[in-house]
Amino acid sequence: MGDPALDITTEDLGFLCDDPNCELAGGPLGLTAAEIQARVLALRAKPSAPADNEPEDDELGEAEDLEGGGEDEVDEDDEPADDPADPTAIDPLGQGAPCPVCRAAQPPRRGKLLAIANRGLYARVLAAVTGLFGLRYWQLVESDSTSGTNRLLDAQRHALGDATKSKATSSFVIGRKLITAVVLKELPFDGHLLRFGNRDAAIHTFTTVPGKKGQKPRQKRAWVQGEAKYGLEHGPPGPSARANPVYVRELQEDLIWLGYLSTSRGSVTPGQFDVFTLGAVLGFKQDLIEIYGIASSDKRIDVKPGSVRAGEFSTAIWSQPKFLSPVRSMLDWVTALRGGGKRKGVLGVAKALVSNVQNNLAKAKTAKKFRAYLERFELHRTTLEALMDGWPHLAALEAVDRPFKPFAPKAATRAVGELAPVPPGKQPKYADASALAADAVWSSEGYNARDMNRSFFLADLNKALEAVKKTLAYLDDLRARMAALKPPAEVDAEWTTAKSAAEQTVTTLMTLLGLVRYWILDSPTQVTAWLAHIVEMGTVDQPTAVYLKALREGGKIGPGRRPAYQLQPLTSKDDFASPDALATFLREECTKRTPNAPGAKSTTMPEIVALQFFGNETGLKFTHSLAPFNTRAEDKDTRLVMLGVDTNSYRKGSFDAVFHAGGDWFWSRGWGVGQATEANGTLDGMQLRRGLPILPPGSDAVQHPKAYVDSKTSITDAMTRKVLAKYNRTMRRDCTFSGVPFGAYYDCHTCLKRFFDENLRGVGKYGKGGAFVPKNETVLGNPDHSDGFFLDLERYTPFSRGKEGVEDPDAAKRYRRLFNADPGPVDPNVADVLRKMDGATAIATAAEVVAKAAGVDKATLVAAVQAHVKARTQLPCSWLQVRISYAGKGEQAFSSLFDLLDVVGDLKASNETVIKHIKEASALRRS
Repeated sequence: MGDPALDITTEDLGFLCDDPNCELAGGPLGLTAAEIQARVLALRAKPSAPADNEPEDDELGEAEDLEGGGEDEVDEDDEPADDPADPTAIDPLGQGAPCPVCRAAQPPRRGKLLAIANRGLYARVLAAVTGLFGLRYWQLVESDSTSGTNRLLDAQRHALGDATKSKATSSFVIGRKLITAVVLKELPFDGHLLRFGNRDAAIHTFTTVPGKKGQKPRQKRAWVQGEAKYGLEHGPPGPSARANPVYVRELQEDLIWLGYLSTSRGSVTPGQFDVFTLGAVLGFKQDLIEIYGIASSDKRIDVKPGSVRAGEFSTAIWSQPKFLSPVRSMLDWVTALRGGGKRKGVLGVAKALVSNVQNNLAKAKTAKKFRAYLERFELHRTTLEALMDGWPHLAALEAVDRPFKPFAPKAATRAVGELAPVPPGKQPKYADASALAADAVWSSEGYNARDMNRSFFLADLNKALEAVKKTLAYLDDLRARMAALKPPAEVDAEWTTAKSAAEQTVTTLMTLLGLVRYWILDSPTQVTAWLAHIVEMGTVDQPTAVYLKALREGGKIGPGRRPAYQLQPLTSKDDFASPDALATFLREECTKRTPNAPGAKSTTMPEIVALQFFGNETGLKFTHSLAPFNTRAEDKDTRLVMLGVDTNSYRKGSFDAVFHAGGDWFWSRGWGVGQATEANGTLDGMQLRRGLPILPPGSDAVQHPKAYVDSKTSITDAMTRKVLAKYNRTMRRDCTFSGVPFGAYYDCHTCLKRFFDENLRGVGKYGKGGAFVPKNETVLGNPDHSDGFFLDLERYTPFSRGKEGVEDPDAAKRYRRLFNADPGPVDPNVADVLRKMDGATAIATAAEVVAKAAGVDKATLVAAVQAHVKARTQLPCSWLQVRISYAGKGEQAFSSLFDLLDVVGDLKASNETVIKHIKEASALRRS
């Protein structure tokens, strides 16, 4: 029985019935045995009910049997007619005690009792919540040597002086299902460890359907039978496991309810522990550590059946607090090599050193000039030293020929100058970038290595290797030029000292670059080890399973006794009747808002842009069906709010284990129609953590922000809090299409269609060769680093001209015709700078060259170029800029502009409802 001080007494116990028709199914949380006996006596005094009032069999029983969680039917003729009303004398096998009130009813029912500790030590952790259908949730139940139900009954017998004990079954009890209390043998998932690659006996996946009458075979989703495979060091379920177990689907269901798994991003396969499930488990484990305060262990800790003491379970989970992926390391090295923003990398500084020696020191004829140039030389050298001293992830380069396990942030054990070169005789897996790019790990379908991530990431690796090669060449050149340099005699000693320091710097940097080059060319070895590592860390070990079930059933875990947010169950009535109805509401939500220009045919947000905006996010749906993930019969018709998960991959989107950047496993979540996404913040007074509401410690009820659970509020919230907020941060340039300066006509379809008709859209997903040019403060024409766009109707930039493109000398006429605006003449020097804007050259760099040739001030020229760009930014209106800023920055954000252009201007979309409403709105605007 354990510690007598922790035993449950008679006064602590109450009882509930699982039959919704029983009066013990609702009301107070549990009645005592004496109260039950009184009700039984009262019922026996009542006349029998007519036979035609006999309730039909509960459909739950059959459904639960299919899932392996149902309870055996009891033939009433086999039951003793004089069973005692005292529940402490029944249920010897822990299968659920027959309810005396149901037995005494006329006609009798088949309800079963559940013992509840509603007072005393266990009142906090053993609580039943009653609702419309009676018993809804159970939290964790302690079980030292017997089933949880038996333990409670034995405790009451013990308190009454009866030493009789029920048959020991070494079980762990969690109440799981609506109405029915289900006993899970051993541990959650029957003690199996679930991990990537596991599958249930039947999984819902794609199967090939043979074609009929000469037609081609087609793919469809269906339940496919196979062998159940579970866990680490576990074979298929043994005799103690449930019949027809669905452990993986049960895990996926729990993760969906808690908001960690989304069916709207990626293609999650029910019943198979796929890569999306892996990402969800890693996200859940990270929150266990960071939010709930659960400790982590680098070794798997087993939990013995019956060892879990309710409210005191604190076993560490198999995980680690922080992760550092090979992708993150290499991306940070790319920045360190090439620089970013206004900061130079080692490549740029090494080049500057060579230039200083070649063009300055070597040509200095006087000691005064030499000393001036030497001061700049020393500044470059110390900058190089600082870049090396701050080299990111230096610890990964201390043993490049071994996997960097456990892929966690680590402090280097030696300074950069103490790093040993690549061990003699060691060679990386590949000799060059082209061979590296062909490795199969970058295209692993099982780990969802997406082609788009692959192309961008390998392009960056190629840039990194090219930067290493160029830097090494600069360093060789630097050494040769330093050796050949003959300074004026007066500064010979100063040069000797400076040269010696530079030699040491060059030696250190060459060693560092050699290690970086080795690591990158050998990176498939690191990535393979990384994938194996996160599979281990993403295993649902037994402590994690206990915490998962505790939170899923409404329990409180961790030092702060914090409960988990769970999605609110919805029905089809909580959604719009159809996508058409949603689109209508969306249009009305836009048109009823205060116009930007009084009396104009405008709204704060153009409804045509909104249609593409929200249609792209969710397909004009607010809820999705929990099927085929549900394992609880009562959830067969349940719908949940749509969650879109942006992960911390190389390019945001669905989980990608190969190109995941480590750190946060879930970047953020968007919800509902609006898919408004916040990584951290507040919503309706609720703290958000990576997009999910976090309940305060000690909360007794789940709070649901309306933006999470109400379809209409989801739209208005997303529009007000996310979309309009971004519009207010733009230039707020209203519609120019009406032919009126600062007008507000907003027939977006007809407006944007002109860019297709006049060949201004460009080609490809970035519109190269078109008028829309990506920009930021530093460069023009590079989608990877864009934070917006400008219209280059003159076609000055190489991006806008495209291949074999030409400049447009009549662009001013086009500006007047398209926007009723006169951009004014373009200064020839500004045009020359723009012609050099190839996406790599900085505005300041190009301006310096042009200014020197033209004999003008560089700063003035830079300002003129920026003014030219600003005048053409956010045309034809600021809403195109909103579309980019909503998607963030970089190529993904810039490509979202062309999604908008294609759908709104060219009506290219698979969503027919969106196209229909765009046409309708455009026609109304033209009328």
